[in-house]
Amino acid sequence: MLQTLKNSRLAVFSLRISGVISPNTLKQVNTQLNRFSLYRPAALAVVVNSPGGAAASSHLLAKRLQAYAQQHAVPMYGFAEGLAASGGYMVLSACKEIYINPGSLVGSVGARMDLLSLKQLALKYGIERRTWASSPQDVHLRVDLLGELSPETKKWLSGLLEDTHQDFKREVQTARSSRMPSVKPDDAVLNGEVYVGQKAIDMGLADKIGEPEEVLAQLFPKLKVVDLSRPRRWEKAGSWAKMALSSASS
Repeated sequence: MLQTLKNSRLAVFSLRISGVISPNTLKQVNTQLNRFSLYRPAALAVVVNSPGGAAASSHLLAKRLQAYAQQHAVPMYGFAEGLAASGGYMVLSACKEIYINPGSLVGSVGARMDLLSLKQLALKYGIERRTWASSPQDVHLRVDLLGELSPETKKWLSGLLEDTHQDFKREVQTARSSRMPSVKPDDAVLNGEVYVGQKAIDMGLADKIGEPEEVLAQLFPKLKVVDLSRPRRWEKAGSWAKMALSSASS
């Protein structure tokens, strides 16, 4: 009787990661994983539709999901929607199996940094930056958006990106070792290339074609799927109450 009751409380937990990955994404996922539920997880399904984002946030997010799966001793399945690139793919690569649809863009194992140059704007309006720092190695001093980047600074930034890229490669190769045994570190699949659908599977970046609903129904035909990304009724009610109190006090 007790065992039957325990089994009836088993469910597949799912959550969605969409958009650019940032520290706020990690915060949201932590909130979702810690939500009270009447069910116990039998598996974790992660649905990704993301171009990536902050390298540190993507790495921490992948590790957080892995830790959750290990804590509850459950398998983790990844699903790519339209896009799972860069940090979005880093999250997927942490999963036991990766499913994609025929139009999914997958991969972009690389690192990038965007810096705007405001030099011409500063010259036009007579803007001059005056910065004091205790060390010439201060990052704000070295990366001056109002001036030119020195050759030394460009080399330093390239080194940072290379270190980040190498870490990304190691994570993917470790997680996907059985799927891409013959891939070398300098192959395109580990150097920023993006693949579509079946080609991504052929390159070892994904495992099978499949949609979340169909795959989970086949793997766990008797279990309910609990979407952790969707607020519960009492959480919505709490949010409405807070909004009402805020409006009344203003």
